[in-house]
Amino acid sequence: MDEQTKSVTSSKQAPVIEPGYTFATVTDKISAIVLQRPTSNGWFVGFGIGFLLTLWFFVTPICYPDSSLPPGFLPLFAKNPIYVLVRGYRAIFLHS
Repeated sequence: MDEQTKSVTSSKQAPVIEPGYTFATVTDKISAIVLQRPTSNGWFVGFGIGFLLTLWFFVTPICYPDSSLPPGFLPLFAKNPIYVLVRGYRAIFLHS
């Protein structure tokens, strides 16, 4: 075998774990490191923003027509700035 073939075949070997360790023990060690650190406030802020944006998406009638809502909700939706934009785009593209 030439040198190029040897280097290709040696790089395709499976990763070796040192003797005495298994995949389970390595996973346990990694999870222990990750779970011992306290969760940062930035994570909670990012999660909260993502949750609120998802909730805002489902509250805004984008995927469903606003005519399917009870008339009592229309004053509440009028305060939503995205609803006003969606209603305007629907009037332009769907009802023109």
